[in-house]
Amino acid sequence: MNLVQVHHSQYFSLGYNYKSRWIGYYNQIKEIHNKEVKSILEIGIGNGIIATFLENMNYNMVTVDIDKKLSPDIVSDINYLPFKTDTFDLIACFEVLEHLPYDQSISILKNMKNISKKHVIISIPDSTPFFRVGFILPIIGKYEKVLPKFYRTNKLPKHKFDGEHYWEIGKKDYHLNKIVNDIKSIGFNIYSTYRMFENPYHRYFSLFKTS
Repeated sequence: MNLVQVHHSQYFSLGYNYKSRWIGYYNQIKEIHNKEVKSILEIGIGNGIIATFLENMNYNMVTVDIDKKLSPDIVSDINYLPFKTDTFDLIACFEVLEHLPYDQSISILKNMKNISKKHVIISIPDSTPFFRVGFILPIIGKYEKVLPKFYRTNKLPKHKFDGEHYWEIGKKDYHLNKIVNDIKSIGFNIYSTYRMFENPYHRYFSLFKTS
């Protein structure tokens, strides 16, 4: 069975690398750099931009992906990561977990917690309805905020597997509160969670181990 959902050529197309995604690359690098770590595992190498940039910043990078055509350091199914406990200072996993059934994603997060010495940073698609408010005023300066629209949780649409995503935040049975509670139950504290103003479809979680 072929477990690769996204053809490797997609990661190098302009359609995939739209403007706000490039801002996302910057955000991912900034999140990692702010943690003051040395060793990093990136799960899901994509086009390799994050790993290459961080390697040139003298981080000790290891990449893992199931698709050997993307040339990761290690080719592996994410369900069976070949690393010992407390191997890396930080694990980064951006837009990957939704490609697996939810129960598997939670199991993988547990494994990330074991492999990481402290930090885990992930991003997951968030389809929750929102407003964007942004302006620049004298003295106050620049203000940008992603605000949730009012909605009833029982009215959220059910997610249908589209060949890639098994689930997304903001769909029926995957409300943000559920995701937060499940992450905390694993043994993580959530340092921050937010949606980028430039690309609210991606929600970031900065996590650290409590035990």
